[in-house]
Order: sequence, then structure tokens, then C-alpha cells
Amino acid sequence: MLVFRNEEEASHDYKGTEYCKVYAYGCGRIFLCLSSKSPFNLAKSIFCFLLKSTSKVIELFLNMLDTKDKDLDSVAKLVLGQYALSDAIYFSLLDSQSLFTDPFQFLSGDINELGLKKGPISFSTFSYQDLGGSDPVGAFANKRCLAMTKALRQNQKDHFEFELTFFAGKTYLLYSCLLGYVQDRKTFVIALKRLRILESFVTGLVQKASIDTTTGLENKDVCLREINALPLDDKSFVIFMDLNNFKLVNDVYGHTVGDIIIKRFSDVLKKDRFKSFDPYRFGGDEFVVIARNCTEAFVRRYLDEVQTHFALAVSEKTGMSFSAGVIKASWTLTSPLFLITLSDRAMYLAKKKGCSYYILTDQETKDFIAHPLAESPF
Repeated sequence: MLVFRNEEEASHDYKGTEYCKVYAYGCGRIFLCLSSKSPFNLAKSIFCFLLKSTSKVIELFLNMLDTKDKDLDSVAKLVLGQYALSDAIYFSLLDSQSLFTDPFQFLSGDINELGLKKGPISFSTFSYQDLGGSDPVGAFANKRCLAMTKALRQNQKDHFEFELTFFAGKTYLLYSCLLGYVQDRKTFVIALKRLRILESFVTGLVQKASIDTTTGLENKDVCLREINALPLDDKSFVIFMDLNNFKLVNDVYGHTVGDIIIKRFSDVLKKDRFKSFDPYRFGGDEFVVIARNCTEAFVRRYLDEVQTHFALAVSEKTGMSFSAGVIKASWTLTSPLFLITLSDRAMYLAKKKGCSYYILTDQETKDFIAHPLAESPF
């Protein structure tokens, strides 16, 4: 493969023959590709022509395209090496109908640098927000990506470059991905490189966007994501809470005092002894706590301690207290998001009954699912 600055530099003696083909490329460059059937004398004559025109040629690659005698790792580096970042990890992927779910075949590099769990890696491992969607396979298999693979198969492009994302807990892992194609092997070659500096920047932005600045707690978006992923296995609970008379305190003492009370209440929710209880600021004076792998008795103990410590944290003059509703993540629920609706309903029952918290029974949960508008407080 020879690279010229413009089409005029691609010798007319070689264009349009059965051995050569000229392709337009970005940045005004032109590719003159030799086929695997090109006579050696032809390649030699073009090479000599270029040596005499060194001032005009900005890049020179003479890659004989017949790769049958080379191992696939060498071929991958031949196809992608000139573009890949240093220390990239190379893989191959046999062309097939299930391209987006088939596992990569490792070729070379330090695979531990990717930071992924041990096991098969495929395009479906990653997310492709920049390629149009949150569904890994569906996003990568969209029209743009299908066009990419088609262009590679038809020799219209020698490679494509894009970014991949892997979400690990609360951290984003970002990768540069190069995708090429080896025609005589009917195989895609892939070069992955982790973008650590960009990762730290993006993760920092995401974390800032996820944290409520007044309380330091994670916000509603994070809460809903966590609840949506919560297993309905009778081992977890959701607690919906709000502060009673909070608007009155804001009106009498001002919003600065209101923010202080909000912060003190959030500090009380973060109990060191209850490490499996994760509090979130849902909005305004509303909070949600997700309690994992615990019992109802342990939830009651937690709420009793919150009540005691919050009373000590604020002045009696404010008349502040809280109400809470509790729902168990039961298998009877048809969706995890019912946990928010039902815990909110239980909180209003607590207000109605004049108690600090109310825990919905299994029967009340079933009744509400069967008749969601019955006795609604709205």
C-alpha cells in the first residue's frame, strides 16, 4: 500500500490496472493499493519511483498484502500498528453473522491493562453512548456500525477508530478502539487502549453531577438507577422519608437555617453502624434509604436511632421531625420502581397515623398492586 499527497502523485502508469487501485482518503491523501497478485517488479518500480520523489511523498508504506505466511498478530499490527496508541492490546474476530456478540480472540499485549474482569470479551461487553444508544449490542449494530464493517469488507477504508465505554460500579472505563479487516483471512482485527487520563476526567464530572452539593449524598438519578437494579428477593428494603413542617421552618427562619437542618438530617442518615444502608437525597426535604441484606427488625432499629439522633441534632424550637415509609423488595412486586411508589404511600400512612414510620405488610403490598388508586392520598 502506497500513500500519496494527491492523486497526481499516484503514477498514471499504475492506476486502473488489475494490480492497482487508487482510493481517496482523508486529509487529501490518496492510497494506491497493490493486490496480492501484483508482480514483484511492479512493486519494485513503484518503490523506486517514490524514492526519486521523496520531497513530494509525506508517507510511504509498502505492505505486501499477501498475509498467508504471517501469523495473525503480525498481520493485526501491520494493519493497525501505524494508527494504534502505544501498548495497545490486539484481538481478532472472525467475520460472522453474530459479529457483535462473538468473543474476541486474544493476540498480544497486557490484557490486564484493560481493567476488565477475567472472561470472554466481545463488543457486547461495552457500551456505545457515542454511537447512538445505551443498549450495547443494539447500539453497536446500528446503521453507522454496519456501514463501518461493510466498508472494511469492501476495502473502502483500511480502519475505523471510535471510543468504547465500560461502566464499573461508579467508575467509567474508557477505551480507544481501532477496527480493521484482513481480507484473505475474513477476519476483523481490533486494537484496544485504555484512556486513563480521560477516564479520571470523565469520572470526576460524572461524580460531581451525581452528588447533591448541600448534603454530600448521591442524588435522585443515582437512587433510581440503584433501585431499578435492586433484586426483588425479600432481602432488601426501601425507606422513603421527608421532614415534617420543613416549609414552615424555611418561612420563619429562612432558607439558610433550612439548609443546615437538611445537612444535619443527612448526617444522621449516614450511620457508621449501618453500612448496608445507603441514603440519597431525592429532592427538597425528601430522602430515600436503600437497605440491603437486612431484616425488618434491623430497619426498625435504624429508624429508631435516626429519630433519637435527629432530635439531638436540631433545636426543639424548630419543631422538626420526620416521617418514613418502608417497603420490602418482595418478589410480589412486578417492577423495582414500585418500591418508590409504595414506600411513598407508606410514608403518608405514617403521617396519617401520627407515627415516625410505617412498614407496609405483605398483604398491604399485594392490595396496593391490585388496586393502586384505592385510598390514595393524592
